[in-house]
Amino acid sequence: PRKKIRYTKEGAQIVYRFSYAIIADHPFAINPVHLRGYDYRSFYSIDLPSVPVNVTPPPKLTDSVDEPEPIVPVFDRVLRFLGYVVIFGAGFLSALVVMRLVRDRDRSEIAETKDPKELLALLVVRYPECFAEEKRALREGKSFKKIKKKVLKGLRRCKESKS
Repeated sequence: PRKKIRYTKEGAQIVYRFSYAIIADHPFAINPVHLRGYDYRSFYSIDLPSVPVNVTPPPKLTDSVDEPEPIVPVFDRVLRFLGYVVIFGAGFLSALVVMRLVRDRDRSEIAETKDPKELLALLVVRYPECFAEEKRALREGKSFKKIKKKVLKGLRRCKESKS
């Protein structure tokens, strides 16, 4: 508010002025106001009546578009683009890491088998469509270490054939 003080022989007169921006698309009225005041002699009250406000649209708008796009500096656009690249890169790298962890888990699971029966059970349950020749060789009792190496080498080929 703007404050204006005027000194007189009877005392000080203080005037406060409030300015408001009013945005409306239809006519309206400001409600009546009842104010109470006090000077050094007595109390007094002021009643302000209702004020009707008539709204008329302007004859010609200065812009043909109500909300033009804000002007964005080039530096902000570059930063936003780099942010998108970083987010894409993080997603891509996380996918690679997860794929590698899954592949390594499968490899370690096979590498940790201790006997032919354990390897055969794992192959039957986890890879039913793959390693038919290795499964037959395990049932026949052939070299466990050679079959295990062959399974580890063929693991990627088996996963690609499933996809």
